[in-house]
Amino acid sequence: ESTSHKYGLFHHFCVEFEVVTADGELVVANQEQNTDLFYAVPMSYGTLGFLTAVKVKVIPYKPYLRLTYRPTYSLEETMRVLDRETHKDCNNDSVEGIMYGVNEGVVMT
Repeated sequence: ESTSHKYGLFHHFCVEFEVVTADGELVVANQEQNTDLFYAVPMSYGTLGFLTAVKVKVIPYKPYLRLTYRPTYSLEETMRVLDRETHKDCNNDSVEGIMYGVNEGVVMT
């Protein structure tokens, strides 16, 4: 999630889940009803039921994005570049990193 440094992870902008539980009950969970389920669903990996619908807040984003690829040659360098880019005050709308091995990666901004 290349914008999580600004907006949080996906579940941070989910406002409601519809879940079919193991006993077949359809349950709606949000911050007002079934709150225990609402806060547990994101990290449950499907163990609490079958997710049938999600309501999310839509975050406006740019129609196009120009990415700069910065190769990195160690885990430490990758972490430094990610830290620097995610903490910038501007021009960091999207930050993504991929490691190809222990000493080879790329940070895209």
